[in-house]
Formats: sequence, structure tokens, C-alpha cells
Amino acid sequence: MILIVGTSDDILIYLRNIIRYSKVDETNQVKVNVGKIYGQDVAVANIGVSNYRTEILTSYLINKYNPYVVISLSEAMKLTPGSKIGDCFLSSQIGFVDVDQIERIPNQKLNTIPGFPRYFPVSPSLVKLFNDCAAQVNILNAEVGTVLSSNNFATKSENLTFDVKDYQAIRHEEIVFDSEVGGIALTCNFFDIPLFPLSCVSHEVDNKESFVQRNRVLLRTATDLGKIIVSFIVSISSNENLFIRSDEYAAKDRF
Repeated sequence: MILIVGTSDDILIYLRNIIRYSKVDETNQVKVNVGKIYGQDVAVANIGVSNYRTEILTSYLINKYNPYVVISLSEAMKLTPGSKIGDCFLSSQIGFVDVDQIERIPNQKLNTIPGFPRYFPVSPSLVKLFNDCAAQVNILNAEVGTVLSSNNFATKSENLTFDVKDYQAIRHEEIVFDSEVGGIALTCNFFDIPLFPLSCVSHEVDNKESFVQRNRVLLRTATDLGKIIVSFIVSISSNENLFIRSDEYAAKDRF
């Protein structure tokens, strides 16, 4: 089973339209489309926004459907000049920047807990497969980089709780920002399940007009992301060894 989780109905619309033999499971206040895409069993669900919610619901869905890989689809905000609005973005690593999930310890952030990984890396084999799949379906607006995940949604750089330059100086790659994929990555790491994290770069920090137009961008890019996922599903159906976990790419502090 392949679990596909999205943060809105709009970003999942392409995949829901191509599922065959689809049935709907509605449990735990989550609507899940279960069926097949190119012969592979899939479960597709909108798990909403915020790292809190995505972490809880991804955990629930993993326990229910026992997938061998999780594909996530979310929106992201452009932070660095190289990426473009409308890009199909694959996270090569996901980092928490200010997520506080420990009520008993005031101001204790996840990424400041001793031993907690600074980020969750994605296997280079999946990064390569993303580039190959995008090329196969002629998607030219494909980008790979870092996602910084927070529960403090902001559209202005002055309201961000971190300095983007600190991360750029270390990673030297494009950086986007979201409020969902961190929770998914944390859960997949706990269950030791590979994550294929895709995003639509739908708007840009300090660009009010782009925020107004983000839904239109999302609907357009959802089709491109869907095509990449179909190519991904076809590719992995003949490569079972792709999902043998290596300790080399387990989450750890590599900054």
C-alpha cells in the first residue's frame, strides 16, 4: 500500500480523479479514497494543516493502512531567490525551526531537545527518482531543496522566527517554508517508513499579490505534481529494493 497525504482537497484533485476501483473510508474524521493507481494499492487522504494535525493523522493512517512508502503533498512559501512560484518542489531534507510540542516545559522547541535531529533527510535515491520522473513527464519546473517547517505561519520576513541566511550558509540550496511536512516527516521517521515529500511553491515571502493568487497556482501545479507521482508509482512498482532503509539516511544532526 502507498499512502498519499495532502494538506488540501485542491492539491489532491488530480490523484482522486485517476484512482480506479475507488471506495471511501471515513474514520476518525478523515475521508480516505482507497483504490488503485496503475495497479498499485493506494490510500489518499486530506490531513489538513499544522504540524500538530499532520503528525497525529499520519500516525493514524500508517497504523490503519500499513504503507511501505508515504507521499506527501503540501503548499510551500518561497524564501530564497532560486525557486519560482509554481515549482514542483521535492524536499531533500525537512527541518523543524520552532515547533513547540512539549507543554510541560515552557519554550522547549523540538529542534533544541538534546539528541533531537536537526532535520530529516530524504534518501538520495528518491531525490534522483524525483528528477527522473519529472523529466519523463516533461515537467520543467521541478526543484530540489530544503523545507523548513513551523507552526507559526507568516507571510512577511519580519515575522519569521528564524533567519533564512543561517540555513543558506550551511546548505547552499533553495529553501521553502511550510507548516505541515515537519509533522509528516517526524511520524515517518518514527515508523521507519520512507517519505517522498512534494510541495507546490504557491507563494513568496513579502509578496502580498502572490498570496492572493496562491489558490490558482496550486490548482495548476497540482496536475504537474500528480503526473510526477504517477510516474513515481510506475517506477517503484518494478523496484522493490528502493525502500530498504539505510542507517546512513536516518534522521540525524548533519548541519
